[in-house]
Amino acid sequence: MVITRPVCWGKPERGLMLGVSVDGTVAELHLKNTGATPLEVMSHVLTSEFHLDWYTLHLEYDEGRIRKVRLLDERDSSGPVKVHLEPEEGIQHSVDLADWVIRPINGAEPMKAGTYRLYAVYEVSPPEDAWTGRLEAGPVAMTI
Repeated sequence: MVITRPVCWGKPERGLMLGVSVDGTVAELHLKNTGATPLEVMSHVLTSEFHLDWYTLHLEYDEGRIRKVRLLDERDSSGPVKVHLEPEEGIQHSVDLADWVIRPINGAEPMKAGTYRLYAVYEVSPPEDAWTGRLEAGPVAMTI
């Protein structure tokens, strides 16, 4: 795993930990196996682009207002991608929030200039044949 910016790591749960970092409008999402045994984790959905169905970003602004950003969109065909992580291995995904917030699923409104607190959530529900549970990370400061 290549980490290019300081990461705010959340609390590990059953051997998996979520982290988030930011540079401008680009958020990096990190999953790391912190346990002693290998894990299977849901990474992304392969369509004409990467969709991150199991991740949600929360932008806090204006003294407590929160904008939820989902990282998926309409698609005709797709395939979920599961990744095998050995202990201490991880994966990361980069997403440009400026692109994702203007999509209809996220309200189709651009981000306004200002300071935000960015939180990330990774949540996988059964019956996925992989790690299941909920992880949170953040906040990290983000200025537009």
